[in-house]
Amino acid sequence: DFVKLYGAAALEVTGLARLAINPKLVALAALALKSIGLFPRGLGRKPDQPMLEPLTLAMAEEAARVPADEFRKALTRLKRYEKSYDDWFERYDVILSPVLLQPPVPIGHITGNVERETLMKRVFEFADYTVVHNIVGAPAMSVPLHWTPDGLPVGLQFAACRGEERMLYELAYELEAARPWAHRRPAVFAEGRHP
Repeated sequence: DFVKLYGAAALEVTGLARLAINPKLVALAALALKSIGLFPRGLGRKPDQPMLEPLTLAMAEEAARVPADEFRKALTRLKRYEKSYDDWFERYDVILSPVLLQPPVPIGHITGNVERETLMKRVFEFADYTVVHNIVGAPAMSVPLHWTPDGLPVGLQFAACRGEERMLYELAYELEAARPWAHRRPAVFAEGRHP
């Protein structure tokens, strides 16, 4: 079905490969570095509960307890992952993957008031494909090109090399022209109100 859609959008599928990155190994350090580490410089103070979810704060606290030499090793590993990610785009323009590992979960399944280990397990069982792009700082987009029998959207994730946001927007435009989705609604959804 997806290859037919690509044909309709006048795009070419040239090949598939597996990206050799395991984001779970460095997600903790990456989130601490790229999220928490920016707050003191920007705000002049450490972030607190109203600013961030409990899981993000807990991950930052855990990362702060890592010995300095281990933290440096994690940074080195992150840099290697960034290089591996960049090298992949010498052969491919876009990475295509699912957005999620399973269809949408019930409300409350992944929320800040769940015990941390349980929450981490649920997050990685649900959204493992998205983490790598957060780690390397690369653009990615979710495009609702499939729907469950219950009418819930299932996204395909398209990711590009750092700095290639425009290519993703252009791709989204072509895909939406080939298979419009703005009119699709699940049986239960929240609709925003405009003033």
